[in-house]
Amino acid sequence: MQAMLHGTGTYPNEYTRFYAGQLLDGQGEEEIDALTGATSSYGSFKKLMAAVIEQARQGNSSIVIVDTTE
Repeated sequence: MQAMLHGTGTYPNEYTRFYAGQLLDGQGEEEIDALTGATSSYGSFKKLMAAVIEQARQGNSSIVIVDTTE
């Protein structure tokens, strides 16, 4: 955490809460803002967000696994 914080200005717990908070505030209908230093995680979060929202629309509460290697 400390190494990432000093190198990029953020760390996983901070940007995960930031992205999740934006999702909850907008309920997935608004664009999520990228956080500087967590660009790769932003792309992964957007893929997960799309999958979770689609599952919610279908009434499916199972765990979502997304491929973030693309």
